[in-house]
Amino acid sequence: MATKRIPSLDGIRAFLLFIVLLSHLAGTVGFPITSRKTIAGAPDLAFRAFFIISGFLITGILLHDFEKRQTISLGKFYFRRVLRLFPAFYVYVAVIVLLHVWSGLVLHQGDVAHALTYTMNYHHDRAWSLGHSWSLSVEEQFYLLWPLMLWLLKPRWGLLLAAVFVCAGPFLRLGSWWLFPDSRAGVGESFPTIADSIAVGCLLARGRSWLDENVAYARFRASPYFLIVPLILAASSRLLDRPTIHMVVGQTVTNVGIALCVDWCMRYPDGAVGRVLNWTPMRLIGTWSYSMYLWQQLFLNRTSDWWICAFPQNIALASIAGVVSFYLVERPSLQLREWLEPRLFRRAPNVGERGESEASQPAPKLVLRDE
Repeated sequence: MATKRIPSLDGIRAFLLFIVLLSHLAGTVGFPITSRKTIAGAPDLAFRAFFIISGFLITGILLHDFEKRQTISLGKFYFRRVLRLFPAFYVYVAVIVLLHVWSGLVLHQGDVAHALTYTMNYHHDRAWSLGHSWSLSVEEQFYLLWPLMLWLLKPRWGLLLAAVFVCAGPFLRLGSWWLFPDSRAGVGESFPTIADSIAVGCLLARGRSWLDENVAYARFRASPYFLIVPLILAASSRLLDRPTIHMVVGQTVTNVGIALCVDWCMRYPDGAVGRVLNWTPMRLIGTWSYSMYLWQQLFLNRTSDWWICAFPQNIALASIAGVVSFYLVERPSLQLREWLEPRLFRRAPNVGERGESEASQPAPKLVLRDE
């Protein structure tokens, strides 16, 4: 597995993390922005971008595996996912439970069980400290289902299924909204009503080769007219107070627009935006982003008057906790994964090593990062 990181992606993650942190800081004691309405729509864009990036990266890794071996190693994929994500998250949950027991930190019934099973996106009466795991639950459900679909259907039909899901997404949201009014809180969090954003990322992973050959798109992305895309994103984020329009049109437009912006950022790492995204501090924060996202929830709580939740110590403590988690939990678990992997999974031969011509196989279009 290649370990070279895709240009700009870590910087994009850092930028998206900043948006989430800002939205959670709003309203905390001592922070100058007192209302989330000031940045309404921005967190929704950030979460969708995270989902699209996940779909893009994971699909790229799975397609790369399939192109080399004409199959997908499900066991190896799940093994890598578990050691990539579970240790840091479960340590965070354990600390929250201890704080609940020792200091009375508020938890609601079912919070811990739904967090540990990655089903928080179906549990809406939840406490703040574990509430952010709804987005992690969406991603884990994707990690569970998508490799299995590609393995069963093969990439061609699996990606066709992703395209169908993108088209069906607006109808699934609208149907859930109108047919099940008691469950409206779950629209945009339950997997069927949000997974089309991940599916757009999956299609981007396969479609970049087509975009490479599309002259009209190449001219558009290199022209000043590409600024229309982020402007449309900004406009679509204002549709949140019009749920029907947002569910049917706004979210799909947003997903496609984010995917185009992510693609643009990866293609121009040497431009002004690219230099910011690939600046060493931005890349480093992007590397820390998973652990930082986990721990910010404890400190950036606008409903708490606890001193650790007041600005500026809340953002300082959240950053320190995230970095400590990365170096003491996340990175060691990744090192353990790299040590265990060759001992648990025998290396499968490449297509060319089985006597077939490697030259006849399509060259991977995607430079993979170690996920």
